[in-house]
Amino acid sequence: MAGDFFGLAGASRLDWRAFDDGKIRMRYSATDPVWADVEPDPFLVDLREHVRRLCVAAHEMATHPLGDRWDEVAHNLRLAYSLVDVFAETDVDGASMWCSPVADYESANGELTEKHLAATIVFTFVWTAYECAVEALAAPLSRRAGRGAKGRDLVAAVSMPHLPFLRIVLLNAAEFDRDSTDFSHPDMRRMLQRGSIPGIAGEHLRQFRNRLIHGDLPKPEPEDWGDRSEYVVDEDPHLRRFHANIRLVLLLLQTLAIDAVDEDQELEAWLEGPCCARLALQQLHCCESRTDARDEPELDLDDETIPSPKFMWG
Repeated sequence: MAGDFFGLAGASRLDWRAFDDGKIRMRYSATDPVWADVEPDPFLVDLREHVRRLCVAAHEMATHPLGDRWDEVAHNLRLAYSLVDVFAETDVDGASMWCSPVADYESANGELTEKHLAATIVFTFVWTAYECAVEALAAPLSRRAGRGAKGRDLVAAVSMPHLPFLRIVLLNAAEFDRDSTDFSHPDMRRMLQRGSIPGIAGEHLRQFRNRLIHGDLPKPEPEDWGDRSEYVVDEDPHLRRFHANIRLVLLLLQTLAIDAVDEDQELEAWLEGPCCARLALQQLHCCESRTDARDEPELDLDDETIPSPKFMWG
């Protein structure tokens, strides 16, 4: 009977110990590290729920006057949310049949590949949603620039209320990429000098996306494999950075959405009843039980009470 499962996608993930006990269980899903961070923040809703809420908000915004292109934002967020698994075949030459060490390597490499693919797909759709929002709001901007650069300048310029946890999410994402993000880049220096947290986040994400799309963020090799291996794929910093950067894109997308709605506009899609759209979008990512924390003000980058990481200043 076990042989019947080998031809199925993801058969290598089967937990054979559980199978021997009459249970069919997968050891992992490819979307585990992108949707569930190793160190979840107790103040924030989980990432997939964050995507869902922003998706339904964008869909509702598209039905309002001047809501043009927000349906495209919702469409791409829906595609990101829809990803629940990815399967990959990495053993292109059948080497895993040669010996156990090679088979162990392919098992670890296959898992890492699947999770890298899942993270890349989710980030790409969330970034595309962000670009759609930028194009919806950046029409008056005459300066020719890529969408990432437009988005950076736009989020730095929009008038917006306090967005809880934006600063800490930025610092978390920047910490993963501290050796890759160019904080001496002229546009980054410009954002740092302005002390604009959204602007710094926008430039960081522009650089991250460019590295990804131009092949400078290749899938890493597994650090170890086999029965005695202590390497945990989900804890690989390469994968964890995707979770952090996707969260950051969603927050910048919220800043654009806040700027796009009128003061008297309401939203009700994921809420118990109609609510001020700007307030709903401002708190969309917060856990409902932590209202005390989401009301705390963000600290400016030059606030001396909590120094910013030195790597951001060079």
